[in-house]
Amino acid sequence: PTSHPAPSAAPSPVARRRARSAPCGVFAPPAARASAMATAVSSGGSSSRRPDDVLGADTDATRMREVVKIKEQANIKFKEADYFGAKCLYSGALEMLERACLHMDDADKTWEGIKNNMALCDLKRQEWTRVIETTTEVLTRNPTNTKALYRRGVARVGEGKLGDAQKDLRAALELEPGNAEARKKLAEVVKQAKEKQEENRGQAEKLRGFLQGERLDDTVPITEDGGIRKLHGNESAPLLASWIKREWMTPNSGWACAVKCHVVIKTQADKEVFNSRKPPGANVPDQAGPHMANQAKPAQRPIEPMRFVLDDAWGGVFQAFNAAVKTLQLRELGKFEVAKYTFGPSIEPALQTIINKWLMDSPARKEMFKDVPDDVLESANRRQAAQMLGIPEELHMPMTDPNTVLKMDMELLEVDEYMDIDGDGRKLLHVIHEGKKGAPA
Repeated sequence: PTSHPAPSAAPSPVARRRARSAPCGVFAPPAARASAMATAVSSGGSSSRRPDDVLGADTDATRMREVVKIKEQANIKFKEADYFGAKCLYSGALEMLERACLHMDDADKTWEGIKNNMALCDLKRQEWTRVIETTTEVLTRNPTNTKALYRRGVARVGEGKLGDAQKDLRAALELEPGNAEARKKLAEVVKQAKEKQEENRGQAEKLRGFLQGERLDDTVPITEDGGIRKLHGNESAPLLASWIKREWMTPNSGWACAVKCHVVIKTQADKEVFNSRKPPGANVPDQAGPHMANQAKPAQRPIEPMRFVLDDAWGGVFQAFNAAVKTLQLRELGKFEVAKYTFGPSIEPALQTIINKWLMDSPARKEMFKDVPDDVLESANRRQAAQMLGIPEELHMPMTDPNTVLKMDMELLEVDEYMDIDGDGRKLLHVIHEGKKGAPA
């Protein structure tokens, strides 16, 4: 028998995997290739086989040809208007390219071409966000890619981002001045942006007109700033009803007027904020839970219409109430649109006057509320001042957006004349029934 040399140690599983993966040409650096070749030769292969046969020297070129072939198939799908199928093929070609061929000389150009074609497929399907993501990825690697700039600009037009779209299209024209398609699209975007600007200016003028009291639709402004408007009103009708006397609105005239009316206030979504036709607290939901079982419900307070002095000298009447009631006839039910700032902020001076005069920080109050946080004490003082003015707590709303518009229904029920005894609006006397002349007081 012929003697044979002692066999070398068997390659490890890791070495076998490296030997199998080395021909891919992406994840195998030169050192790994040499190791793979040595492992393959020492594993018992014939010495007549060349190292190139072991590594597969033409594998990279073969895979690149396969990438180009799949790309051409995707082009055919695109010409047939099968944009989804085309994108699927482009994605397959891109995956093979990124796995096996990115180290080759033409890989970057091929990668950009496939990415741009994928963006074009999404553009045809109006997938604006995907177009922007894909083209941005291309431009991150190559900022001078005019196709990516153009297609991202078109996608941004689709999303309504006209300013960003103009930047992309202008950048594409700077790099490629002869691009007629980009120039035409830029002209369209500039025209569209001007029309949008004119539309926004018109909306701004419309809002400004509302605040300045100009007539909009079927409403008539009844205040100078336009914050209170009467719906379905007659613009030629006087802003003051016939029952109003001049002396009631003249300071220090010795006479005043108190009105009684029902008021219903809702948001634009018809959520009820206040309703004087319901008992106070009727809108507050009942407490639920086992602890409320078999508990007696508190007695409902009687329905109380709103009652206030016209042009109150103390400023304790909401501007919305004061202006709206002047346009109503007795028993008329009027509908109004009122801005939020015509409620709480319009009586702020009166609230501060009461707080400073009757709720000031005396030593006794400081000692009583020494452990109460300042913000809680301030909120309690404002709530107590509102109660002293007879203002419903529901209408003392926080000012998150002062221009928010509310809907208000008001029905005038009663008008009474009062004598202002001291002329400062503090003591008002109403004669219900006159006595006999000459009788002792």
